[in-house]
Amino acid sequence: MSRLGLAVLVAGLVVHVGLGLLVRDGPIPGLDTSALDAFEPLRSAAGVDVVGVLTDVGALPAACLAVVLGGLAATRRGRAGDALALVLGLLALFVLVQVTKAFWGRPRPEGMLTAARGLSYPSGHAAYATTWVAAAVVAGRRALVWVAAAVVLAVMASRLYLHVHFLTDVLGGAALGAAVYAAVLRK
Repeated sequence: MSRLGLAVLVAGLVVHVGLGLLVRDGPIPGLDTSALDAFEPLRSAAGVDVVGVLTDVGALPAACLAVVLGGLAATRRGRAGDALALVLGLLALFVLVQVTKAFWGRPRPEGMLTAARGLSYPSGHAAYATTWVAAAVVAGRRALVWVAAAVVLAVMASRLYLHVHFLTDVLGGAALGAAVYAAVLRK
């Protein structure tokens, strides 16, 4: 594993665990409330519909598509190991999202604007959206990495806009995803 990969792995774990400890069984940090309130003036019925489509880019089926596309690109480049790493990373991420949600036990915000099930921390959508970045890294296209990073930020913002996650949830989810892919890709 490279120094950068190790740094991303450690930082992701520290952020995920640190935020988890901050929000577990405690009051909602002021930052969470402020972030949700910041989107209030931007909300509209049409906006909820549009953002509802955008947020699906971070859903598990979309992450599976990212794995397929990244895996095909890796295989074309003669890097079947990277394709396998994407698959293993998404499987690990799926399990870890479920386990950590149960462990941290944080309820979702009140007043959600779209249906969302289960617990809030970490955001599965934010975690799964990091798959797009991992797939872009495997594809070896720097411009795609930047686009994928913008996708992750858009998915994170969409979860706040729809009032289904707190800011700490999306940050913790993205941190978990970054840690998992840093561990399996070994770049």
